Amino acid sequence: MEKIVLVPDSFKGSMTSEEVSKIIAEEISLSKPKILIKKLPIADGGEGTLSCFINYFGFKEVKCQTINQLGEEIIASYGIKEGIAIIEVANAIGLNLTRNLNPYLAKSNGVGIMILDAIDRFHPKEIVLALGGSGTNDLGIGILEELGVSFFNKDSSFSPQILDINKITDFNTTKFKNIIKNIKFTVLSDVNNPLCGINGATYIFGPQKGVKPNDLEKIDLSFKHFDDIFKKKYGKTLKNYKGAGAAGGIGYMALSFLEARIEAGIDRILDMIAFDEEIENSSFVITGEGSLDEQSLNGKAISSILKRCLEKNKKLIVFCGQNKLLKDYKSYGIYAVFEINNGEVSFSEIKKNSKSNLRKSVDAFISEYLI
Repeated sequence: MEKIVLVPDSFKGSMTSEEVSKIIAEEISLSKPKILIKKLPIADGGEGTLSCFINYFGFKEVKCQTINQLGEEIIASYGIKEGIAIIEVANAIGLNLTRNLNPYLAKSNGVGIMILDAIDRFHPKEIVLALGGSGTNDLGIGILEELGVSFFNKDSSFSPQILDINKITDFNTTKFKNIIKNIKFTVLSDVNNPLCGINGATYIFGPQKGVKPNDLEKIDLSFKHFDDIFKKKYGKTLKNYKGAGAAGGIGYMALSFLEARIEAGIDRILDMIAFDEEIENSSFVITGEGSLDEQSLNGKAISSILKRCLEKNKKLIVFCGQNKLLKDYKSYGIYAVFEINNGEVSFSEIKKNSKSNLRKSVDAFISEYLI
């Protein structure tokens, strides 16, 4: 029996990975009911990662009161199982949690509150942080504050905003070290960017969070300033480490202060769902995400899925909202790409029609490749 494996990521803000998987499966089954369809909706360390751990791996959903990036009270969820807590950063400080993009006030404290909640209620031996989709660019300062780190401007303690990071002269971690004692931290990241430079957190991701062009260099230099302070205290620098630039610098914070191990989120999840075994006897592997671009092939879900498909000589089909690679996708080894937006430009229009447009694109795939 012919088999097709579905491993879509979410189309951010318009469809979850589960919704994408369901629509593709329905359309194929209607036209080709004899095809075996295996649905494996996934995430890459960003939005949807918690759902993967709950749906696939038996984690229990836990709700707690926290705050979003602008300090507004919200209820957010994390997962717990057998001494392991999984905390998805986007659930507390996600880019989509507020319409008022203000990176100059946005901070990551809400994630720190969730970490403390998990520690107080469940005493986990490991905390896994899924970093993608954050709406902050604060270097993880807010998380550290909630976990007991004090920051100083000359002789006075203060709570730095994004434009105050260059004013930090020292920090104290005495209380912090006691809180996180004996806890292993693991980071799941969907990007490989360093903390600083033109490929770093601020230059690459700051603009989409509202950072003004004139402030990019200043903020980037303030991150370097902070790393210099860390190096003076501990004799090491992590600003160039792959993934340090994830989630507005939370990757760096986790590597340096939490001494976390950083992993490609997609690889951990693909291993956990036995993806390589699932595609062994498949004729097509189908994935998708909102935008197919250079970033897609740099640590995002599609990059690892494509690598594994190429290793097993499997045909990878990509459905996407926008195909920014145009025809270049073939040079990377992608078999075919279907862009679903049909020229729509406003996000409200894209969101409204995304499901029906996806169905049309799946029908086009069926007509072309499943005759």
